[in-house]
Amino acid sequence: MDCAIALSTDLAAKNLLRQDGVFEQLVHVKCFSGNKDVEIECVREMDPNAAQIRINKEEDLVYRETRRDLIKEVIFKDDEGCFSMIVGLEPQSYNSQDMVFWTDGYDLAIYERLIQISEYEKRDDPEQEEVFQNEQSLPFVTTIVLWLSADPWPAAKNQRDLIRISKSLTMEIPDHPLNLIEPYALRDEELMEYGPEFGIVLVFIKNSKDEDRLSDVLQNMNHTFRSCVSWRMI
Repeated sequence: MDCAIALSTDLAAKNLLRQDGVFEQLVHVKCFSGNKDVEIECVREMDPNAAQIRINKEEDLVYRETRRDLIKEVIFKDDEGCFSMIVGLEPQSYNSQDMVFWTDGYDLAIYERLIQISEYEKRDDPEQEEVFQNEQSLPFVTTIVLWLSADPWPAAKNQRDLIRISKSLTMEIPDHPLNLIEPYALRDEELMEYGPEFGIVLVFIKNSKDEDRLSDVLQNMNHTFRSCVSWRMI
């Protein structure tokens, strides 16, 4: 873990994911399972404070702290047409027991912000506001957690793991699983599907506690990936 933290900090991961193609490949694999029928048209980086809700109440401003490490709008096309989605990334190199709730809060805050913007823009047009309320016009919002450790993810992966629920409850109990990239749980080949730049970092993290295994992996990958920026970082 010490080696992984030293060479793969949250900041280093964010900088790497800002490179052309790296973020897109991660989204394509994690969100679409690498489906070749899905084409990512463009990606636009958003303000990491975009989810900080500002509510004007009698001229007082109230802020909700939901800052993302990295957040981008993704425009993609599939056989149903063109869609927009908002993807936040949270690199984590330390244990965060409540991350499953934090990510849900991030996403809900973005939805709330989008609705507020729409209401403001359509405040003088009641007909347009009615259209907004009755159509699926919001983009899909999700947060992906990148676990930068060779250890298994130590916290809950869905909210039900933390909530005591009586069997007497007959109502539907919602569950919001964590969208997690966990190197420990994936084979090296699966990690490399995230592309050469980020895949090699994930493979390095996964094997960082086994020096012999790590040496073999790096030796085998040397000729193929030595031109990658992330390879030079390792």
